[in-house]
Amino acid sequence: MRRTITTSALVLATILVAAPAEAVRESDEGATARGRLHCEIGVVGFDSAHHVRSDVFTNGRLVQSRTSRETLPFDVTAWGYFDSSGTERRNRLRLNAITADGVPRRVTLNRTPRGLRIGKVRKYQQRSFTHRLYADGGSYYAYTVDGGTMKRWALTRFRDGDERFAHPVKVRGGLGELTSLQAGTFGEVHGVESEILYATDTAGRLLQVVVPVKHPSRARVHKLARSGYAGVTELAWSYCGDQRDHHALIAIDPAGNRATWSTVRHALTRPRATLRGDVTGVTDWNLAAGF
Repeated sequence: MRRTITTSALVLATILVAAPAEAVRESDEGATARGRLHCEIGVVGFDSAHHVRSDVFTNGRLVQSRTSRETLPFDVTAWGYFDSSGTERRNRLRLNAITADGVPRRVTLNRTPRGLRIGKVRKYQQRSFTHRLYADGGSYYAYTVDGGTMKRWALTRFRDGDERFAHPVKVRGGLGELTSLQAGTFGEVHGVESEILYATDTAGRLLQVVVPVKHPSRARVHKLARSGYAGVTELAWSYCGDQRDHHALIAIDPAGNRATWSTVRHALTRPRATLRGDVTGVTDWNLAAGF
């Protein structure tokens, strides 16, 4: 269940999303270690023909790909997780769609072994919600970046039934060079309940943003890699196995038609990133929105 805020009560639930120190390229030793990893990442993308594509990767290798026959009649600029149900073979995934027309929507995707179908599409009661970057990992919080300012929003259900992103608060400034943003997990960081986000910037660096839940303006940015992520505009995130402090990322460079995968160990304490190499099995990375 997704966390939501209503005007009368705050409803909390815990969810796990499976869908992103110096990073180093994989050495021979790392290649041996790679065989012991099990990092499964799901990537949902919106392609240039308005189809939705759902891919699953294990350790950077494509293991399943499904593309909808239907198309969406609007341009998706970013996805956010709302909730999911079902089994590994048959499931329903509901995503927040941030669109070029400024009207956020909730899009239902029905996935089966035979393929992917687009289900119900519901508009939020909101206009002009267009932002340079957007990230939402399934909490009641969503993050946006405009200019150099990051804000945190709360997805709110009002008494009249309206739903929209509301109550923005400033997280921090100085983030004008970010090129991608993805929300990860919640956890205690040095004793403080925080939300973990990942980002890349124009210099090709990989960053981790730690946002304290109660005091978002005290957010801290860690530089995980000085290079290796140039051109990245989309990030996908997951756990490696069931280890909550061992994260995996897929970084997509649509213009370069490539993607890489990385791991982040000790993500909640002393994060260290390793750039594992190119993602294999996909020939078309021209995605306008990846999640």
